[in-house]
Amino acid sequence: MTDKLDSGKISQINYPLVKISGFSKIKPNEVVDFGKGRFGQVISFNQDGCIVSLFFEDHLQIGDPVTATGKMPQISFDAERVFGTVINPLGETLLSHNEGKRSTHLEIDTPALPLSLRANLNQQLETGVSIVDSLLPLAKGQREIIVGDKKVGKTNFLRRVIKTQAQQRQIIVYALVGKRISAAKQLYEYLKREKITKQVITIASLAHHSAGLINLTPFAAMAVAEFYRDQGHDVVVVLDNLSNHAQFYRQLSLLAAKFPGRDSYPGDIFYTHARLLERAGNFKHPFDPQKTNSVTCLPMVESAEGDLTDFIVSNLIGITDGHLFFNKSLFEKGQRPAIDFSLSVTRVGKQTQNPIQRELNYQITAFLAKYNEVLKITHFGSDLPAESRKIVDKGNLLLGFFEEGQNEQVPLAVQQVLLTIIYQEILAFKNKDELQQFKTNFLQSYQQNESCTTLMDKLVQVKDLDTLIQQIENNLPKIKKYGATAA
Repeated sequence: MTDKLDSGKISQINYPLVKISGFSKIKPNEVVDFGKGRFGQVISFNQDGCIVSLFFEDHLQIGDPVTATGKMPQISFDAERVFGTVINPLGETLLSHNEGKRSTHLEIDTPALPLSLRANLNQQLETGVSIVDSLLPLAKGQREIIVGDKKVGKTNFLRRVIKTQAQQRQIIVYALVGKRISAAKQLYEYLKREKITKQVITIASLAHHSAGLINLTPFAAMAVAEFYRDQGHDVVVVLDNLSNHAQFYRQLSLLAAKFPGRDSYPGDIFYTHARLLERAGNFKHPFDPQKTNSVTCLPMVESAEGDLTDFIVSNLIGITDGHLFFNKSLFEKGQRPAIDFSLSVTRVGKQTQNPIQRELNYQITAFLAKYNEVLKITHFGSDLPAESRKIVDKGNLLLGFFEEGQNEQVPLAVQQVLLTIIYQEILAFKNKDELQQFKTNFLQSYQQNESCTTLMDKLVQVKDLDTLIQQIENNLPKIKKYGATAA
């Protein structure tokens, strides 16, 4: 039980912080109780007492009593009925049609598991986005930043990822950090419309909430992900976004009189985000060493004018396993998704690809680099020789294949077969429009025609690219039929 004497009084108010004097045994990060269901967290100490960040917006008065709880911040929820709901970092319901008892209690800020409990990243995380799955693959357990300016398609990309993963029965924890209520409602409606609410948990702090509560949001999301990981599930965590989190953490730190560093961020901002993101990874199953369970983390971060040297962006690049850069200029040219593959990195994802995927990845990446070099020459108005013109036409087709709508999902088998057909010029397409129509028809056939699905899955079971090319040529009449008209 908490010592009844371990209590104090408010001596100073500087919302969203208060200074409390009188505590004798209070610990760092401990939760304190202001009464009437209102709580806060100790974030620092000084000679006059401790500084507490508030989790609520109610007005307080000097001299109000405060009681220590002896507990660290926790999120409480119903583990069976939390799916499809929107809760705050403490577990209180914001949007829901599915109320439940808050019977599961998790400490929010826990240390990352040690290296001895971690396993190699050896499974690919399918996103349904061709340019990512083919050229910039992600691994289950990877930490990959989604970076770019505002309104360049980052959120649409993440929605495609969670839809693909939810349809594969994976658990998704989506964290909205300091967002407007409209953003939470839009995500809530999207999940219902796509019928994936049973796989997604949304943890949201809203813009009008206390900075102290907003600061807990990504940590609460990671705690929930770890809970389901320990239940034997693979989990995907989306943090939308860590730029907001850094700004609110800076606000708390400046008000608490922490010494400011670069761009007025506190000196421990790197440690704060590193401590959070190190909790993701691929982990050994506690009872079966042959099995693993992963927590994949996709933190979003906003850049300004595409600047990857921004303090928070560069910090996160140093912490994580790569980044997908959404280029504003590509977005304005109409490329969807606007991922700049030449400025994006995946440090561990390629090791999860099969031999055919790796060979295609290597050849197409090298070809597109050559394509970009030839494209620079065309800017000078030079007449291109026939060989260079052929490179440009083929590069345009490849980039046309990677252009996809926000609701389009392309299975890995379809990606491998169609990319092989385009790159090896097994079929001749006049332009991107003809290719896109072929691709659309082919996807519908794959989804609705069992014989097409069986054929594609069988084709990609071969061991090398040369064999795949031969098998495609042997089955070319069927492939042309599936792409000529929808099933």
